[in-house]
Amino acid sequence: MLKNKAIEILRTFNDTELKQFTEFVNSPFHNKSSKSKKLLDLLKNFAPSYDDKKLSKEYIYSKLYPGKKYNDVVLRILFSDLLKLSEEYLSYKNFVKSEFNVQLHLLEELKDRKLFALFTNLCRSIEKTFVFKGNINPDLYYNLFRLSSIKMDFKVESEKQVESENEILEKANSLTYFFLSQSLGILQEIWEQGDVLNKKFSRNFLEKFLTSSDINDLFNYLNSENNTIVNSVKIYLQLYLCSQDLNSDEKFKELFKSLKENINLFDNAEKYNILIAAESCAISRTSINNKTGYNDLMEIYHLLLEQEVIKKQTNRIMQMNLFRNIFYTAVILKKYTFAQQFIKDYSKYLDKSQRENMEYFTSSVLCFEQKLFDDAMISISKIKQSMFVYKFDTRVLQIKIYYETGSFELIPSVIDSFTHFLKNNKIVAKDYKIRFNKFLKYTGYLVKNRLDNDGKNNESINVIFNKLKKEDQIVNYNWLLSKYNEYLDI
Repeated sequence: MLKNKAIEILRTFNDTELKQFTEFVNSPFHNKSSKSKKLLDLLKNFAPSYDDKKLSKEYIYSKLYPGKKYNDVVLRILFSDLLKLSEEYLSYKNFVKSEFNVQLHLLEELKDRKLFALFTNLCRSIEKTFVFKGNINPDLYYNLFRLSSIKMDFKVESEKQVESENEILEKANSLTYFFLSQSLGILQEIWEQGDVLNKKFSRNFLEKFLTSSDINDLFNYLNSENNTIVNSVKIYLQLYLCSQDLNSDEKFKELFKSLKENINLFDNAEKYNILIAAESCAISRTSINNKTGYNDLMEIYHLLLEQEVIKKQTNRIMQMNLFRNIFYTAVILKKYTFAQQFIKDYSKYLDKSQRENMEYFTSSVLCFEQKLFDDAMISISKIKQSMFVYKFDTRVLQIKIYYETGSFELIPSVIDSFTHFLKNNKIVAKDYKIRFNKFLKYTGYLVKNRLDNDGKNNESINVIFNKLKKEDQIVNYNWLLSKYNEYLDI
């Protein structure tokens, strides 16, 4: 198989893109080399994989230069030219993805050429065409900043600087909106890196800047206005405020109300980003209040599914963690019908490499809930442990199955193994360790009491149970409470 950078790019082209690229190469504006055209035409015969054994440097050279001795330098220059053309095509393709961006470049060109009438008409068209409900994302804020900057330059160059007050304010506001929308999202990513992957950021100027600012005051300032752009920006501020005060039911309710009212202001990609940020906030709240927290989290998932953001994505892929979280939240809330329908509707949106594992995982959990413990264990045994999250879920479920089936003597070794896994694995975040270690600790107490005393010594376990009832940040909390209650009723 011929290894070549230009061919690597060609392999990524679908039929439409290959046709477009052919037109691109055949255009004298982009390419004046007839050999590049012939090279592409020859290579297209081997699309889409370009891995035919026949495809070699010597073969290509013999077709392009019949009867001539092979010259590697000449062929390398030809492939270099084709690589450059393919990169230019990709740049062009990326450039025209945003029509707003294209129009702004045209607007700037009209300004520079002092075609003021055309400039004014295009300005009106841009403002009418691109700023509307359902089109908002951080790029829009930035493009509005660019638009205001170009309009201001236009007024300066046409000697109308005294009339540029609106442009100055629009320029300042749009840049601030862009900064807020991006910075709050980036800060969320930093927090998640810390919470999930145990990453530590010693100097975080962004967080220092935001925590030093009065975001609540900024929100109240914007709250006095009511227009499409401002209402969209308020969502980002509410996400930050909610994440900073996880105990506040009021802030979360206000956030959810704003999401319900304004989520359709955003394009599909930004809807997804915002709802995932809201999910992260709601997940953090579950460690504070199990019942209310999970109900709030389920509301976010309902909204995400109602908006069909996954189905409307270009790649139509649902992340495994999101799928698992929606399913598991439904199970925790005992919404089994919803959970089963969700699996049916959305498992096809998982990456193909993850579907089988997720099928076994969801089957094991649902079998457990139906007290089909043998079936649950069979499904667990089929799960490949390559995905990190399954290392947690399967161990916890295994412990619960052993407990439910009265196999108490098998539990201590699983607890010991899991405890060492949590201790020795450096990428397990501190919060995760706390939540799972508490589960192991309280399960261990209960199992030890059963094994040592055969249910006859309830005084010490009563003390432990009272401590458990005051705990937070513990996985499978409700299951643990129910097992302690059952035991103490013996």
